[in-house]
Amino acid sequence: MKLRVALAQINPTVGDLAGNAGLIAAAVTAAQEASANLIVFPEMIVTGYPVEDLALRPSFQAASIRSIQEIATSITGDIVAVVGYLDQGPKNAVAVIHDGKSEPHMSSATCQITESLMSSETLLQGIKAWSCGFTESMLLLLSAKIFGTH
Repeated sequence: MKLRVALAQINPTVGDLAGNAGLIAAAVTAAQEASANLIVFPEMIVTGYPVEDLALRPSFQAASIRSIQEIATSITGDIVAVVGYLDQGPKNAVAVIHDGKSEPHMSSATCQITESLMSSETLLQGIKAWSCGFTESMLLLLSAKIFGTH
């Protein structure tokens, strides 16, 4: 089996979560039409980048999480999507979505890149630390869907 990967280099607008979700949906549809097995989006695609001080607003973090949950339900079919979003903390995170599902609250299906907030001038810049929470079932799902293994 060949693995077909779509790299979605799209141009999101900072703060336009609904508009960015539309761009994500269009890219997923195009990838599916091209028979891609996996589509990978840039970091913070849901919120646009750089979010700067918006990242510090709990209401914006919550809106990003709601948006990624809605995006997850819209991605159906036999494709895996890796979608960057802003999580609580704030944390620069990525959700792994397949067939309209991610793990509950995305915590188990999310690898988060936590970036230290050095100052207001350098928000989300600095040392990155990986914190992964893939469950065994998610890894088996990805393996089966992407590589055809059981």
